[in-house]
Amino acid sequence: MGNTKAAPLEPDLTLWGERVAAARGERELSQVVLAARLAKATGLKIDQSYVSKIERGLRAPTEAQRTALARILKTTVWALFPYPDDVR
Repeated sequence: MGNTKAAPLEPDLTLWGERVAAARGERELSQVVLAARLAKATGLKIDQSYVSKIERGLRAPTEAQRTALARILKTTVWALFPYPDDVR
């Protein structure tokens, strides 16, 4: 038998985006406001289009951005960004 190594599970960016959008909506924040808060929290230049890409599953936020988003949206990193084996 050959050396078969399981490939690491990839995050579901669509699910991540849906969860960010839902949490943002629950807190009645616009994408512009969320982007400004995320930029301030991370020290990076982040605009509304970046948040839109996250919410549409086109962009994966970095670990630091995931932590900042969870803090801004008053939830946990896991609640927003589960990995495939964590989804129940």
